[in-house]
Amino acid sequence: MLDDGSRIVVVAAKASAALVAVAFLYGLTNFYLFGGRFLGFEEPGPTISEVDILTGDTVTPEILMGWLGLERGAPLFGSRARLFFSPDLRVAHARASANPTLASLSVSREFSGKVTIRATERIPLVRIAGNGLAVDRDGNVFAFRKVGMEGLVAIDGALPSSLQAGNRIVPSSLDAAFGMTGGRDVPSAMGIAALRLIDFLADGKAAIPVSAIRSINTDSPDYLKILFKDGRSATLAWDCMKSSQAQDGRDYLDAQVGGLARAMASREGRQHRSFDFTIKGRGFGR
Repeated sequence: MLDDGSRIVVVAAKASAALVAVAFLYGLTNFYLFGGRFLGFEEPGPTISEVDILTGDTVTPEILMGWLGLERGAPLFGSRARLFFSPDLRVAHARASANPTLASLSVSREFSGKVTIRATERIPLVRIAGNGLAVDRDGNVFAFRKVGMEGLVAIDGALPSSLQAGNRIVPSSLDAAFGMTGGRDVPSAMGIAALRLIDFLADGKAAIPVSAIRSINTDSPDYLKILFKDGRSATLAWDCMKSSQAQDGRDYLDAQVGGLARAMASREGRQHRSFDFTIKGRGFGR
């Protein structure tokens, strides 16, 4: 039997051996990955030799590389790298991912020196008249510079003056209060109604093609005013157009759009320049 003093010596010896083993493995790994800086050597670690990058037209490869702080010939794991992760790149990745234009961003590295970057930009549904902002079908507002943006339907009228990239349009103040976007939500019931109308027309199955519309005005709290590319206009409203649930008024919207399309295409309707379809089941032109 070991006395207390002997047991303490044995435990201390085991602990010391474990610490030595851990330090040796850490130093060996560091030497393999990062050129042995842990051991005081100056041999260079792996560097970036190839960048495979796919991104969009607004956040270009040059912009994205700058955000991430990556360039060919630079250290693969950053100046403060530790083991298998780089705090430098991790922080830069989080900052770049927060850009409103990006829907997703992934970065992967290989020991060969290859870095693979994949960025996906949000898909614009409409543009906001008078600036370079676009809105996707979920209400996310972001900067968009793609050629042909002027071909998107423009929304103008009573949108919040504070609206900026990074915001998300929601139907009401209640939706904003219970949103999970860190205060980015901006209520605009008629803005949401305009998005739902264009989203409904965008799949090409509706009686009116989205390509026929130039702009939608949201000034009225009761209806949308649609300006068509042929110079005609229409006011449109449907049940549940301001609901927090997008599907609530889908059937009503379908019926109103169908009625408007038939009126505009009729022999008598072709002579009219404006149409009123704000009452369920009724409409007229003048």
